[in-house]
Amino acid sequence: MGSESEYEFEYSDVSSEDENQDYEVENEYYNSKALVDSGKFSEALTGFLKVVDLDKSNGEWGFKALKQCVKMHWRLKQYEEMMKRYKQLLKYVTENKVTRNLSENVINAILDFVSSSSSCNANTNTNTSSDDINQNQDLLIEFYQTTLNLLRKQKAADRLCFKINLKLGYLFFETGKYAELVKVLKGLHKMLDNEDDATGEKENIPTKRKRLNDSTSFMVGTEIDQHRRGTQLLEVYALQIQLYTLQKDNKKLQTIYHKAMLIKTAAVSHPRVHAVIRECGGKMHMQEHLWEKARTDFFEAFKNYDEAGDPRRINCLKYLVLANMLTRSKINPFEGQEAKPYENHPEIKVMTELVDAFLHDEVKKFEKILEMNRKTIMEDIFISKYITELLRTVRSQVLEKMIKPYTRIALPFISKELMIPVEEVEDLLVSLILDGKIKGHIDQIRQILILESRRGDGSRKFLALQKLTEELGRLSTKLRR
Repeated sequence: MGSESEYEFEYSDVSSEDENQDYEVENEYYNSKALVDSGKFSEALTGFLKVVDLDKSNGEWGFKALKQCVKMHWRLKQYEEMMKRYKQLLKYVTENKVTRNLSENVINAILDFVSSSSSCNANTNTNTSSDDINQNQDLLIEFYQTTLNLLRKQKAADRLCFKINLKLGYLFFETGKYAELVKVLKGLHKMLDNEDDATGEKENIPTKRKRLNDSTSFMVGTEIDQHRRGTQLLEVYALQIQLYTLQKDNKKLQTIYHKAMLIKTAAVSHPRVHAVIRECGGKMHMQEHLWEKARTDFFEAFKNYDEAGDPRRINCLKYLVLANMLTRSKINPFEGQEAKPYENHPEIKVMTELVDAFLHDEVKKFEKILEMNRKTIMEDIFISKYITELLRTVRSQVLEKMIKPYTRIALPFISKELMIPVEEVEDLLVSLILDGKIKGHIDQIRQILILESRRGDGSRKFLALQKLTEELGRLSTKLRR
């Protein structure tokens, strides 16, 4: 039997040392986070840099600490150091030292932070100079492009590259750099293997056949892949539609809009994406005077904005009310459960009053509301374009109701009731006659509208029936003979 020394084990202190180091790193990280909450950004930055040095494995704690370093440098306006730390952080991603989900979440968080901070500074700080705003925008572009340059060769980061390209596209859109935006859109469509949609133009048949053959892997892919591609394609379409709406390129806008409406696989798309597409579609239909289609699109846009909690739901609700009145609908849009909660909203109150006057054919009240709130209403450039058309619709509606009891009515009398010049009355009547909504003619010399009497219509019907009866009688007599 062997001695007891044969069974003795030597214990290493390595494990306990690692645990102590992990504890020190974690403790330092959260102490630095507390300093951030206290507004002590310089002290917090020192702490986070210490975490990076302590994390010898270049793992999760160092990665998170670098994220905080980037934010601290931004807040302290140390932009060169900020980019240096950001590139250091990106190496963790390219060298696969952190998980894919963590890397995507952190990079997206940094880009969102820098983007939102830049926007807030531009919108809330009245002392911010145009040079500072331009510098912030240039920094954002540098952030996006630096990220893309390092990730472009990483096939595993395709999804992240797509998201960053999309963010870059929106930045170019907001800053008015449309030539750069078009390049980004082409790149996004290439990533989705959908190059003909980048310009709204169709590619030639041989090229398209080759592209379809090359993309067979997608066509036979899983349902999840189809949903993801559909979702991404909708996001790109939403950006394109906004660009074409701004440029007033209706031909390309219609092409992309109809393609977007055909995508049925993107059930998981963010409601804001659907809202943007439907809002731009509504504006497109309004330009074409397709009021009913515009109303449908604005309603869907409003619902999606509301679901997303986007403040643009208020403007979209205004557009919905506008389109609803232009269709001459007698349904109050605020009776629906979707719009009812906003009926008394300060920005909607004027539209609520206009709808009430419209539904009761009170043209004088309608015009008074417009006059009293002209500045508020005209602030919205889109609504201001259709005020003349809206007034014309209201007056036409009241005019039709006004002339019903008459066979003849003087144009000056109508002019006095509607409070518009005789020339405008005549123009309204001509339109209504041509549209078949009024049966009659205008005596321009005496300035009288002469309507076809209903009695005359009845007499003609009676004479026609009498003639038919006589013909049937003659035919019966011949048959008896």
